[in-house]
Amino acid sequence: MFMRINNRLFPYPVLRKEYGDYLSTAYSIDITSDLKNKIKFVFNCTNESVNKLIKENKASFAIHIECKHTYYRELLTAKNTFEYTINDSKVENIIEVCALILATQKIVDFISDDLDDLYKGISITFERGDIIALGEQIKIPIIKDKDFLKKNRPPFYIIPYSEGMEQEYISLNFKEDDQIGISLKEEDYAKLNLIQQNSPQYINTIHSAIYFPALLMTIQEMRDNSDITLEDKKWYIAIEDKAKELGIGSIKTNTKTTLEVAQILFKYPISRWLKEIGKSGGEDNNG
Repeated sequence: MFMRINNRLFPYPVLRKEYGDYLSTAYSIDITSDLKNKIKFVFNCTNESVNKLIKENKASFAIHIECKHTYYRELLTAKNTFEYTINDSKVENIIEVCALILATQKIVDFISDDLDDLYKGISITFERGDIIALGEQIKIPIIKDKDFLKKNRPPFYIIPYSEGMEQEYISLNFKEDDQIGISLKEEDYAKLNLIQQNSPQYINTIHSAIYFPALLMTIQEMRDNSDITLEDKKWYIAIEDKAKELGIGSIKTNTKTTLEVAQILFKYPISRWLKEIGKSGGEDNNG
């Protein structure tokens, strides 16, 4: 089952956001990723009593990594800063990480000046493996096969909206160097993954329904945007190269409409969509 550690209830105090077991101290994690497979974690704990447990080797920083698409899970213990390389053959599109502090041995009579009054006079014990502190759950996109300049594939990747940012419509992120991010509602993203797993005969149509309007918006962005830094991005170069290869010329200076350019780049998708749908049942129904 997909990880939702954050919502768990515990029979003892846990240092985490918004639950009030501790009054002012906090636990968090800073993450930097190259969007491929290298991730750097920096753990931040401001509670002196918990930090003392870590210094005495009674507790340890840890990170829980999970990919719901491949059912990959891993729990790693670490120092307060460490770098990790993910085996990208085990993950797909996006991973979720959750920072923890775990008891490495039984801890008896734990005390902290920052505990809520509710715990005054109560003997607090952590068993080995108990969660002492819990950070927020964070989604990290993982992009595989990024050398799309040499491959016949769209320069896009698809991810769900971040928590609290969800919208009804899709949105594009042109700021990344390698690929353009397409954000979908969590519900739509989950349905897309189900279709990929259970109805592969429709995947070209579904992807085209997402990629084609994204390509239209991208071409318009390339034509309208005066930010010359876009021209250095790999996705921009990939689209320009493909346009020249297909005889269109430069995206900015050719005289074709945006719709015409998108159809040529996408190899006239309407016919392919109709053919795929026909093979999946439409033609049989007419017979």
